[in-house]
Amino acid sequence: MRATVVNATEMDATEIVALVRTVPIFHTLSKDQLEQLADAADVRTCDRGELLAEPTSQENELFIVVEGEFRVYLPRGGADSKHELARLGPGDYFGVIPVVTGQHAPVAIESLQPGRVIALSERTIGELFENSPGFARAMWRSLGSHVAQSIDRIGVVFFAELDSFPNLSSTSRLLPPRISRVCQSLVVEHDGDRVTVAMVNPGDAQARAFLVDVLRQFRVEFVAVTEDDFSRHAARLLGADVGVSGPDTPFDRLMHVSSAGEAVEVPQKGEDDVLPGLLTSAIRGGASDVHIEPHDEGGRIRLRVDGRMFPLRADIAARQFHQLISRIKVMSELDITSIRRPQDGRFLVRANDQRIEFRVSVTPCHGGEKVVLRVVAPNPDFLDLPNLILTESVAAFAREMFQSPSGLVLVTGPTGAGKTTTLYAALNGIEGRDHTLNIVTIEDPVEHNLDFATQIQVNRELGLDFPNILRTILRQDPDVILVGEIRDAESAALALEAAMTGHLVLSSLHTYDALETLVRLQDLEVKPYLLASALKGVISQQLLPRLCPGCTEPIPSDAAVVARLKTLGVLEADWSGVLYRGKDCEGFPPGGESGRVGVYETMFVTEQLRDLIDRAAPRSELEKALDQQYFFSFPRYCRFLLKEGLAAPERVERILPKKPLSFPR
Repeated sequence: MRATVVNATEMDATEIVALVRTVPIFHTLSKDQLEQLADAADVRTCDRGELLAEPTSQENELFIVVEGEFRVYLPRGGADSKHELARLGPGDYFGVIPVVTGQHAPVAIESLQPGRVIALSERTIGELFENSPGFARAMWRSLGSHVAQSIDRIGVVFFAELDSFPNLSSTSRLLPPRISRVCQSLVVEHDGDRVTVAMVNPGDAQARAFLVDVLRQFRVEFVAVTEDDFSRHAARLLGADVGVSGPDTPFDRLMHVSSAGEAVEVPQKGEDDVLPGLLTSAIRGGASDVHIEPHDEGGRIRLRVDGRMFPLRADIAARQFHQLISRIKVMSELDITSIRRPQDGRFLVRANDQRIEFRVSVTPCHGGEKVVLRVVAPNPDFLDLPNLILTESVAAFAREMFQSPSGLVLVTGPTGAGKTTTLYAALNGIEGRDHTLNIVTIEDPVEHNLDFATQIQVNRELGLDFPNILRTILRQDPDVILVGEIRDAESAALALEAAMTGHLVLSSLHTYDALETLVRLQDLEVKPYLLASALKGVISQQLLPRLCPGCTEPIPSDAAVVARLKTLGVLEADWSGVLYRGKDCEGFPPGGESGRVGVYETMFVTEQLRDLIDRAAPRSELEKALDQQYFFSFPRYCRFLLKEGLAAPERVERILPKKPLSFPR
């Protein structure tokens, strides 16, 4: 239950101003400015057990306690598992850093007894900044003074670059990933009973005290790092943030958004209705797909999470099963009477502040109908190439390819390998460097909305296939063209011709590795001279289950495993180190793996390769022409993942061919 907002006039204006002035960042504001701030404040009353803030809240707020007692805590997964960060009494405040920086801290603030607080939202302070230059100047002076005082309290803190710490992948494991994210901190050095912690904001006394408590067995020293430096390494070291709620935790409201834009709550129609719980579990559990299929006399539900299938409901009665399929058809505006032909549709759901699309595929099968829901949830991180390609050398290769003014760049891999995500990230990087470009995409279907691009959906029933759309947009002055997939000889030829006429063309192809891409294009009867002239490079990728940073353990020395990895070219001949695997934990999914990590292979087309492509040379000759300076193989990337403890050896072995490439790595 949330706190109740009351009229600010119920508190004396002088009292509000006096309390607001106690917050350090407001110390230098004039009386008029303080009154202006107080007029915009909310006063809230709380009963025992009510929440002022929740981890899932999207709005940052600064709270000043008027009366009562509150605790700030970090949820640890279960309803009763809480790590207390601070206790607040009258005159105390919380939330300065989130409000000022815009960075949300996923913590909860709970009332331990009836009380009142003054609340100032990030939006309120931002509006005062915009509308009052004098207020903005005074605030900046206060912030400068606040930072200076913080530095005085903690002594001299030196800036450090995280790249300069060679053991970062192992030392960072001393802090649980969630705490590292909340405090924006990493353990960078460990020497006996001493550790060094790098923080984005070492002036945050509460965060420092919390870290000292968590690392109480060590003597803790602090250094400062930039936010960009922290974010870049956190993406590699901490994995995906799985949230604070389990897959079965209900949302406050689960709304179905109709095609007309009307939002209606998804009700639970009787005790046997499983739809609301199914949608909640899919979203909370981070599922990419939901499989609803006939099983025995009824049905079953399975979730695909991180590429693996997990049972959600092993058995559903026949009546529940048919009711579930009918409700999904109604929400997707499909024909509920048709059970003998495939149908495709979609529906939108709003869960709290999230907007999630479910793409529906219904097909007849033995025992009735099977429904598969593809879950398409917005994720801002997918538009950032460094969050996908974690080794700087490979990321540099990819950036250079995508910076080409013209030509063809291909992203390849099996179905579900994340090719579209990489292409979207490439477009985002291109647009970020140059806002003057005309970017056009041809997709089937459009996966995510890009506000900087013209996106065209394939519709074969109307004659809108890849070749026809590509012919049309070439007459509309594009600079960058994304062709979602090269599927046939015609689309391949058109993409190459577009790349030869001054356009940068990005596309995908279903092949295992970079060299197979060249052979596949030859099979599509692409003219060798066109391919040799237009192709700039190939990025091949696959996905592996990612080891959960907090749930790993070293693998006992196994000569057979190491020998196999050396044979595959993953480990060097003289390698001697530690490999990691996941261990069972209480999280979801189980098994010590959470999320997935990309495995990449990049190949520039060198002059030597270009000559071989021009004369349609076989794969054996192409392989001999590969140059390590312009080629980064799957085994080399897997070596990086193993050394950083991001993937288990058995996962790596599974995706690599038994016969390694012939040249040394």
